[in-house]
Amino acid sequence: MKFDFSEATKSLHELLRGVLDRLPYIGAALVVLVIFFLIAKGVRALVRNLAERSRKRRNVGIVLGRLAQWVIIFLGLLIALVIAIPSFKPGQLVQLLGISSIAIGFAFRDILQISLPVFCSFCASLFASATRSNTSPTKGRSRKWRRARP
Repeated sequence: MKFDFSEATKSLHELLRGVLDRLPYIGAALVVLVIFFLIAKGVRALVRNLAERSRKRRNVGIVLGRLAQWVIIFLGLLIALVIAIPSFKPGQLVQLLGISSIAIGFAFRDILQISLPVFCSFCASLFASATRSNTSPTKGRSRKWRRARP
């Protein structure tokens, strides 16, 4: 039995030629992705600095900074995919998510079950300092520190 490798090498050459033709677009997409990553890092640092200046709600600044960073990186990734793969459209991603909406619904439910108690305790910690300052048992009295007895 003889094997003809000419078809295989022909398709391999076409594949390689296609990759080499798309190489500038892939490079441009990587540059766009790096630019969006740097912008995201800057926005994250800006939001953190604004939160630290207020000296209140530092945790909120950290959370909002990370959220803004990931949203910007996701948008950069979508733009980079459109540049690198011209047949890709962000609407296709939405359609793909629509097909698998049941699995995403279960995942979203699990995420909510995990993150909702964390969010509630985070909100409770924001108001805890105000509650503690109003209900302090030593309010209005001076504290006397004693040495611990051996």
